[in-house]
Amino acid sequence: MNYTVSITQQAIDELDAAFLWLLRQTEQHAPAWYNRVLDAINSLERLPTRCPLAPENENHDEEVRHLIVGDRVHAYRIIFAIRGKEVVVLDVLHGARESR
Repeated sequence: MNYTVSITQQAIDELDAAFLWLLRQTEQHAPAWYNRVLDAINSLERLPTRCPLAPENENHDEEVRHLIVGDRVHAYRIIFAIRGKEVVVLDVLHGARESR
């Protein structure tokens, strides 16, 4: 089954902030990183249940999962919920942070 993927404004803002930070650090790598994250988000169209429950799952009324993108030092977590046939991206966070 294919899912529709949507991204909350909060997740878009977090993704944009991370991109701008990375752009200041390494202008040449920022666009490729951004595209990798978007590709990972789009991959949730298929088999989003392949991703484990997020540590934040205990704090939510719905099941919350995460997909990790990047290496150990520069990992970002895509926090999402599956609502029927829709995957809703709630947060895009640096791996060291927890969502609210």
